[in-house]
Amino acid sequence: MPKPLTAKQQYWFDHITTAQRNSQSLSEYATQHNVSIKALYNWRWTFSKQIENSAPAKTAFVKMLPPAPSVTAREESAVAILPNGIRLQLSALTPLLFTMLLQC
Repeated sequence: MPKPLTAKQQYWFDHITTAQRNSQSLSEYATQHNVSIKALYNWRWTFSKQIENSAPAKTAFVKMLPPAPSVTAREESAVAILPNGIRLQLSALTPLLFTMLLQC
């Protein structure tokens, strides 16, 4: 949960949001309201960095699992169709090999 803004931070935050709400550049706003242009830009940068630092980190990689191959078994042979389309046909299928294929 973010900390509440100090009075000084709230002062500059209000100026920045008012300028944005009025679709004004910070330079225009500063001139009209007699506030420091440099301070407005510095505070906008400070607030943007606080937002960046408070955002959750994004992971670069997502673990992806391929779909399980489909296995068709007959009495003495089996056919496995892999996700990439390769068809694997096994003859002389033992019960142990058949069990292992079904577990994939």
